[in-house]
Amino acid sequence: TPTEDMALFLTYMAHIYASMMKIEMSLPLYLESVKIREYYLDVKSLDTAINYQSIGAVYEQSGEFDYALHYYKKALALRKELSYVENNLLIAESYSRLALVYYHLEKYTISLGYMDKTVKIREKLLSAEHTLLESSYYNYKLILKKSQPKEDYFRLLWRPIYLGIESFIRRLVGQK
Repeated sequence: TPTEDMALFLTYMAHIYASMMKIEMSLPLYLESVKIREYYLDVKSLDTAINYQSIGAVYEQSGEFDYALHYYKKALALRKELSYVENNLLIAESYSRLALVYYHLEKYTISLGYMDKTVKIREKLLSAEHTLLESSYYNYKLILKKSQPKEDYFRLLWRPIYLGIESFIRRLVGQK
């Protein structure tokens, strides 16, 4: 009969293979660990959510973003279900992963929404100098830049030059 120890062992082995970038070997182990917890033990735990998150990461690394989204959303739902508070670092991690996958899919508005949630949670829970918060700010700015229409950037870039030229021409003509 499968046990939690077996599921935990499979998860550890999957982590080892994933760290060695042997994705094809890690994925079946993660999936088997989840299967043991869900079907044999009928357990909902944060360990299962971690497995979902890890499976999502494997799919993300292999460029299979739709599968990554599926498992990241499962991890988020389970973390929310098992959490006593809405704002915790595990939920922020799930939002962050979803934001980055949507970024890769060029769905910048959705990505920005998830990254905004990530930043708000991490601002409440972490010090201003914390690396997770700093990386969240960086990713937020990156996504925000991509979500802006290119013509807005063109206008922002050329507006000071235009105003300078306009001012110069008015001085030449004698207008103020």
